Amino acid sequence: MAKGELEIEPEFCKKAWLDISDAFSPKYFFWIHRANCFNSEKTRETYDRCSDKFLEKTIHLVEPRLMLIFGGVAAGYFFHNQKMLDLVRRRDLVYHSQGLCLDCRVLFHWSRETRANTWSKRKPEYHEAKEASLREGRQIVREILVQTGFGRVS
Repeated sequence: MAKGELEIEPEFCKKAWLDISDAFSPKYFFWIHRANCFNSEKTRETYDRCSDKFLEKTIHLVEPRLMLIFGGVAAGYFFHNQKMLDLVRRRDLVYHSQGLCLDCRVLFHWSRETRANTWSKRKPEYHEAKEASLREGRQIVREILVQTGFGRVS
């Protein structure tokens, strides 16, 4: 959670990413890190074990209308053995888990490197995919907010 409190706006809400600061409220947003336990080893296996233990249960409790998945590590957990760029470009992602079918969008993580576009000179297709996915992410989130009764969405 954002610094331990849902009331603190997470980075993905800010103008440089989804630009939904005006709408951020714990009433409409729930966000969780992929692994929710200490990982001194920092191995994929440890992250997977933590995710299997906590993340799946949380998803079932919340039953989100849309899962925004930020970054390649998180995307790899939900969609095994698929390339990040392919996942970012897809609009038909559905995560199936114990009877739930959840619409998903994969977005680049808001890391310093991604925000600075340091890789965009080497891989221009990534920059284009990032911008397109953020535009669509903004639109989808705003549509869901309007459907749930949030009236201040601009």
